[in-house]
Amino acid sequence: MRSLRARRGSNAVEFALLAPLLITLIMGVFEYGWLTTHQLALASAVSRGVRVGAVDTSANGNVAQVRSAQLAATSFWEASGLSTTGDAHTFTSQIATNAAYASVRVLVASGTVDYTPLTNGIIPLPLNGSNRVTLHAASMAYVEP
Repeated sequence: MRSLRARRGSNAVEFALLAPLLITLIMGVFEYGWLTTHQLALASAVSRGVRVGAVDTSANGNVAQVRSAQLAATSFWEASGLSTTGDAHTFTSQIATNAAYASVRVLVASGTVDYTPLTNGIIPLPLNGSNRVTLHAASMAYVEP
């Protein structure tokens, strides 16, 4: 009977010791999933934007195709539902040519998004001191002549 009385609070002590570790682990898994979702949405927006710019038959010339790709990537990013009013996102594109293959034109697009972690301030991230992560994505497509 004495041993049961002595072990009465051991479950609470064990939980108090392990709870912070388990909560941190669960938050880390959730944070990584959310970061991966943002990265995939960014890559998809850039890929779709470069595709729209490459096949845009209404665009006459390099400048219009580049602008079309940038606008499409921005609209796809904002339509993903992950864009917030405070995030900084940039989409750039250009037509790349090679002197040896003058008839081959490639539309190259890239995008960057500043991602603020969900656990901002709760779990300090040793990234760059600002608790912000910059995500990058790039894509390219052959431009039809």
